[in-house]
Amino acid sequence: MCYNINGFLGGSEELRSRTAAAKGWDYIVVGAGAAGCVVAGRLSQTMPHARIALVEAGGERLGLTTRVPGTAFIASSFPRRDWNFETEPVPALNGRKLLWFQGRILGGSSSINGMLYLRGHSLEYDQWAQLGCHGWSFDQVLTSKKLKPMHEVPVNGMAAAAR
Repeated sequence: MCYNINGFLGGSEELRSRTAAAKGWDYIVVGAGAAGCVVAGRLSQTMPHARIALVEAGGERLGLTTRVPGTAFIASSFPRRDWNFETEPVPALNGRKLLWFQGRILGGSSSINGMLYLRGHSLEYDQWAQLGCHGWSFDQVLTSKKLKPMHEVPVNGMAAAAR
């Protein structure tokens, strides 16, 4: 949610009269998740002299649990970093409720979700090519760098492209 204190983006009279206006903010972006950070960043790029407040209900990122791949899910177990939402009971799951992770942290849900990279099986790509998706056979995709990881991993103390 983004508010312009002058009402340009739908700010209300009540909002304009609050302390944000008194402090001189031109824009207030509520929620510092992935989208909120992008909105605040774009506002600051396109209007370098505007005063922009980025407001997040949660705190900063948690040390290693939000920096080391594969450990971000640990942050979701901290109530102060997750909104702790649950689904309604799901009939197909015998009425069980599911946890619905929503980050309450700088970076939002992106900070508490783990990212896994999985390369598909070569036969799937070859089948796509046989069905008419030219250029999508496993060998063609692999050599075109579409399936190569985009990050680097340390090898013997040196950074080398992951293969």
